[in-house]
Amino acid sequence: MTYRVPKVNTCFKAGLLCLIIKTIFSTSKLLPVTGIADDLLALAGCVLLFCSVFKKGCRPSAYCVYFVVLALAAYTSYRMGNLRMLLIAAICVASTRQNVHRIIRFMFFYETLFLAFHVLLALATSVLGRYNFISVSGEMKYTFGFGHPNTFSCLLMNILLMWSWMNYHRLRMQHILIQILIVLFFYVFTGTRTILLSIFIFAALFVFVKKSRKDLHLLVRYLIPLAVVCHMVVIPLYIGHHPLAELVNKLLSNRIKLGGYWYAHKGLSAFGQNLMSFQAVWDDVWQMSGSLTFDNIYTCLAINFGMVWLAVLCVLFYRISFLRDVKVNLFLVMWALYGVTEVHGVNPVMLFPLLLLTCDVRENPAKETALVPDHAANTMKTI
Repeated sequence: MTYRVPKVNTCFKAGLLCLIIKTIFSTSKLLPVTGIADDLLALAGCVLLFCSVFKKGCRPSAYCVYFVVLALAAYTSYRMGNLRMLLIAAICVASTRQNVHRIIRFMFFYETLFLAFHVLLALATSVLGRYNFISVSGEMKYTFGFGHPNTFSCLLMNILLMWSWMNYHRLRMQHILIQILIVLFFYVFTGTRTILLSIFIFAALFVFVKKSRKDLHLLVRYLIPLAVVCHMVVIPLYIGHHPLAELVNKLLSNRIKLGGYWYAHKGLSAFGQNLMSFQAVWDDVWQMSGSLTFDNIYTCLAINFGMVWLAVLCVLFYRISFLRDVKVNLFLVMWALYGVTEVHGVNPVMLFPLLLLTCDVRENPAKETALVPDHAANTMKTI
């Protein structure tokens, strides 16, 4: 079986490649892309993706929807003080009508290439005396040259999921076992529990859908609203020192505590808010100080990005569930579950299933007669 190197021969691919490079190396401690270089990559990626949108030849109504989404994303980015939401929206809008299988093959090749290079560089620098360890809750973890081991683990999980997507119909349990062994090997170094739990959940769900032929559409339809409601209930209970909420917080490694702190000090936001310079001040109640993260997509969206995007996400998941596509639903469920304990998945470059909400997901798409895929058109109309 031959594998062709994906060509960078369109505005969309060039823009996506810019954002892949930005995403991976902006979190690197070995080859950090920061400052002007980071801004230039973001700008180039945005411009190229915008160009690809205008070259689609869409109906005026589709352009109106794109404009509203991008304008709202730009406003959110302005309120957040960074380009994160605009870049995410640019990728998702530009990928509308694009065949997801080609996009995933493209992302898989370049992300695997860059991550493998980064891992080899980290190992080489470790041999030379730079050990790339950080202390997390008193435990030493190997970062593979990134700022945090969770970043490496999310990129690794994304690559494993993309490989599984590309080989889904030939995927067998022995392939899943090999993936589990790969995760176990890297877990020894990173100690990242999220990827370890996720790969076992993926194995269990894969066996379930293969044996039962269930399509998981109810999970896709209701999992995110259920997760949001649970967090919105558990967080106030934790603030009130409810024992059940404290147990959930312990099981989720202080994710509820983090969400509770953000909720108590910054509250919910409709269209996003700037938290970049926020520093926690130590007190006897929360016992936290310095820069904090969310480690949960749902609290991050509700507090940092804005409730409007959480609502959009719920609507898109709800609409696509009616496709009753087993493969699509499996990977969307994985995205939703990974987001319970990690926030990296909000970027589709870090966790690809988000793209399934806007791309053409047909296995063998015929020559397109519609300007926008049916399910994409339906979902975009609801925004």
